[in-house]
Amino acid sequence: MLTSKNLSNSCYRRLVSEDCVRINAAILNIRKKPNAYASRLGAYKLDDIICPIENKNGWLRSDKGWISAKHTSSAQKKYGTQKEINTKMHNCYMDSQ
Repeated sequence: MLTSKNLSNSCYRRLVSEDCVRINAAILNIRKKPNAYASRLGAYKLDDIICPIENKNGWLRSDKGWISAKHTSSAQKKYGTQKEINTKMHNCYMDSQ
């Protein structure tokens, strides 16, 4: 079984923290500032997990920029079973390599 001991701490944290959220939109733009008119920096895709570092007026800030909170839900609700968590941890680890 995959655990925090054999994966990077950031991958493990993304899946077990109550503060982490799951992206509910097919594509969710990452913005430079917390508004829909700010410059686009990139995008997250459906089911990506992020752990926001700030929450401001319906916007969440990740290490990449700002996203609208209305297109997210608790990651805990989606990835509650051990099998789902292990799969996501594995994918996160592979993406970080």
